[in-house]
Amino acid sequence: YKGLAGSLIAMQNMRHDIKNIFYTMGNFVERSNDPEMKNFFWEKIYPYSLESIKQSELLSTLYQIPIESLRAFLNLKISQALSQKITVSLQVKIIPEKFQVGIDIIDLTRILGILLDNAIEEVIQVQDGTIEIKIAGNETGCSYIIKNTITEQTQSHGIYAGRTSKGTGHGNGLQIVKQLLAQYHNVTLNSSMQNQTYVQSLNISIKNEKNHQ
Repeated sequence: YKGLAGSLIAMQNMRHDIKNIFYTMGNFVERSNDPEMKNFFWEKIYPYSLESIKQSELLSTLYQIPIESLRAFLNLKISQALSQKITVSLQVKIIPEKFQVGIDIIDLTRILGILLDNAIEEVIQVQDGTIEIKIAGNETGCSYIIKNTITEQTQSHGIYAGRTSKGTGHGNGLQIVKQLLAQYHNVTLNSSMQNQTYVQSLNISIKNEKNHQ
């Protein structure tokens, strides 16, 4: 764990250096008398570099999660959100060697997939919308918290399983989540609206065999 923490800090420092390098390049570009080159740098190269650095930062944060399939799944969903120009923030606060999922990994990714897909679909309708993801856990349990900006319509009408404004064939995601959760006694999903934000908290308790002997 200490080795991983050291590697993450080193990567963070490297990303900071790369940001400074691109900004310094921009200062040299500004000295040029070529307006086309200036526009190309500030409108294309510089934003692209910042987006790539941001994606690298999120990916390195995910590397704290020791389960490869879960890590790959979360990377896919975050990449999908970023491709929609959604601002994504990620916090992972776990001890890798003590991390457990607590339920079947397929069920976990199905549940999180629906929650994240719903968040993405909502946020793309909001100007400057954001998604915040926080994963925290220890040997007794783990929480996956997803916060996303919501539209004024959603604020007025709420979010309910089986109800959707997306047309026939949609809106079954939360019903599927309810069915999956019904299989487990150690999992709860708490949802709430806080002003312009929708918060979903998936909480999984993990039985510690040492405490039940």
